[in-house]
Amino acid sequence: MVLGEFMNDKKRRVISLLRVCTDQQDLARQRTGVARVIASHGLEAVRVIELDGVSGRHVQADPQFKTLVRDLERPDVAGVAVSALDRLFRPDHFSDFGVLDVFRRAGKLIFSAKEGELDPATDAGFMMSLMSGAQAAKEWRELRRLTLQGKAEKRADGLHIDGGPQTLPRGVEFIPERNKQGRIVGGEWRYTEDAARIVQAFDLLFERRSWPLISPSRWSEAQVLIAGKRRSWLQTRRAEPAPFLCLGIARCGCGRPLYSNHRPAVCYYSCKSRMRRYGPSCGARNVRREALDTAVERLFSAQILDAAFLIPLLQRAIRQTVAAQPVHSRERERLEAKRRRVLDNFEDGYLSRTERDEKVRALDAELARLQPAVAPASLDAEKLARAIVRLFAGFARLPFRERRDRLRARVREVIVEDHAITGVTLAGTPPEDGVTTGAKTCKPSKSPCLLQRRAQASTW
Repeated sequence: MVLGEFMNDKKRRVISLLRVCTDQQDLARQRTGVARVIASHGLEAVRVIELDGVSGRHVQADPQFKTLVRDLERPDVAGVAVSALDRLFRPDHFSDFGVLDVFRRAGKLIFSAKEGELDPATDAGFMMSLMSGAQAAKEWRELRRLTLQGKAEKRADGLHIDGGPQTLPRGVEFIPERNKQGRIVGGEWRYTEDAARIVQAFDLLFERRSWPLISPSRWSEAQVLIAGKRRSWLQTRRAEPAPFLCLGIARCGCGRPLYSNHRPAVCYYSCKSRMRRYGPSCGARNVRREALDTAVERLFSAQILDAAFLIPLLQRAIRQTVAAQPVHSRERERLEAKRRRVLDNFEDGYLSRTERDEKVRALDAELARLQPAVAPASLDAEKLARAIVRLFAGFARLPFRERRDRLRARVREVIVEDHAITGVTLAGTPPEDGVTTGAKTCKPSKSPCLLQRRAQASTW
């Protein structure tokens, strides 16, 4: 059992986002575009998020997209890589442009194969983001208008084009006529056998007569049997907890989530890339459920509670954070430079006094809200260790469902490579264990706590 090394290289790290609206759309083109933009900008993809069947108008409500937004607060993530800006959002309302505020507040970038590198916090990035988003919205509205117009024309021609027979009323069917290309060019409407029964049922209704198929006593007996089966099913469901402990937090070394894979004799965790529709496969082998769940339980019920094991990991992470790029310092320098430009523009006569005061107040407010990165020298490894121990105290004695819920609430991800745990990211520590940073108090729960070290990987 190991916790992997805390990486610290010069490449900017990004999250790759791929999105398709329907199952028929192919992700291969987006993968090629994202790979090209990563190579051209010298980036490193720390995670790949694939949204299948998610419309650009509703992407902000998707749980995986919400996770991406939270991860943008991480100081080691520089932004998001997409094939085009419309993969990130396709506005339907003016409020949809608010997703750009996430990048502006966090000082993150958008790397697009179509639009290039965008920084929504700059004037050029602000304009390009708005124009690209407006163009994406225009394309969607035009496509929708043409689609509705085409459907209306086909309905006027007596064709059924709104889907399969499930959209037709009972008793009616449409037999389509297709050309060599498979397009519907004609068809015939027919009544089915149910039509006669429907006519007879309406006749009986207007005659104030009933048409019983079974007796009332037989109906009552059937309802008792159905209710009993339902109670038995619910009791069985409650008595059998989900067998997979790490679903939702386990990730492959390639960055994709591990999914449950049920076999007749044994259950596995499998990388998402092994699924045919999400390939190509990264080559990672399946991991037995019992092996990974047992390893994770041992980690959080014994090893992570051992000060001799935990404190050296925290001390190593703190030391290596010293060399990390000061993201908040760069943002502060950018805002201060922008404030000086505003004052220079006022002196040169390009801004009025009112415009100057408004811009300066806004920049001062951003500078006041900007929290500096946690100073590594001020972090207390022993305090953090005590907070983490308190989070997982009594973990081994909890029932299965409570252990699973505790992990999902306190652990962001568990990285698995070559049948070994190579990395763990905690979601945070309790607010009462704030770490003093200068004159302010920085709560470790605001950012993930990485527990990693170099060690010999043990396998199972």
